[in-house]
Amino acid sequence: PKIGVIDTSTKQLFEALKRQHCVSHWLPWEKRFVENITLAENKDEIELVNVCGYDLGLREAFLLDEIYGRARKLGLDCIPAEAVFQLRLQYSNPTRYESLNLATDPPVDARGERAIFALCGDMDGMPFLSIANGISDVDTCAWDLGERWIFTRRKLNQPANGNR
Repeated sequence: PKIGVIDTSTKQLFEALKRQHCVSHWLPWEKRFVENITLAENKDEIELVNVCGYDLGLREAFLLDEIYGRARKLGLDCIPAEAVFQLRLQYSNPTRYESLNLATDPPVDARGERAIFALCGDMDGMPFLSIANGISDVDTCAWDLGERWIFTRRKLNQPANGNR
């Protein structure tokens, strides 16, 4: 997808998400996250890569830092926060019970707990954006090798991004 294609404000981005019924149940901190993201000033293409722990050479359940670190070593980066919401707007045909974790630098809620975003399909195959908030153990819980993660491929001559 292109990042920066929404020639709009974060308020208009949030309104577009509301029209697609993916933010009506969100908590105030989740809504604030949308309002506080920085939209790209210029349009830029990013190449998305869908991987699991096996694809990255991991052989057992892993911690979040392990998959992020391994992905970076292989030329992958976290996707920009803006992409989470643009992907949700473009994600219209998930399979039933599908879940794709979005590799971003996890936002922190008001309690200091981090969150993970995922593009999901419900039991009817309807798309929604899952926000697993209040995960105090997001850094210490073991993630399954088969769980799918979306990263972006690093462009040539571009340093690794993110704090992980």
